[in-house]
Amino acid sequence: MNSPKLLEAVAELEAQREIIDAAILHLRKAVVALGGATPLPDVEPVTVENVGSSLRWGRPTPTRGPSYTAQAEQAIIAAKHPLHINDIVEYITSIRGNKPDRSSVESGILRDIRKQEEKAKGSSKLFRSGPSTYDVRKSLSIAS
Repeated sequence: MNSPKLLEAVAELEAQREIIDAAILHLRKAVVALGGATPLPDVEPVTVENVGSSLRWGRPTPTRGPSYTAQAEQAIIAAKHPLHINDIVEYITSIRGNKPDRSSVESGILRDIRKQEEKAKGSSKLFRSGPSTYDVRKSLSIAS
């Protein structure tokens, strides 16, 4: 490969990155000015120096927040009664800012229930109380 061509390509990509970073900054300010959301956290731009082993498919690995199951538990405890999966998805949407797929949330909850049932009978924090409806075990909801 031709070194000058590679250097030219790198310079072009860096210029494009500066334009994209500036656009992101302006969009964040617009969202805050419109009152649509709180300011988003600043994200360190991806550079050769800070890529390290966290780079996957050209993007840094995102930090993981609470699982759908943990957020479903929070929703049910806050509501103080069993919730249908649609209500749980609405709660998660209000927390995360984007709407997760209903089937992803429900399968995550069911997977957690099955996994905990295999380990020890009834040790899952959540249980299915009706069709697509979930509740928190009484011992947990009283303690919270």
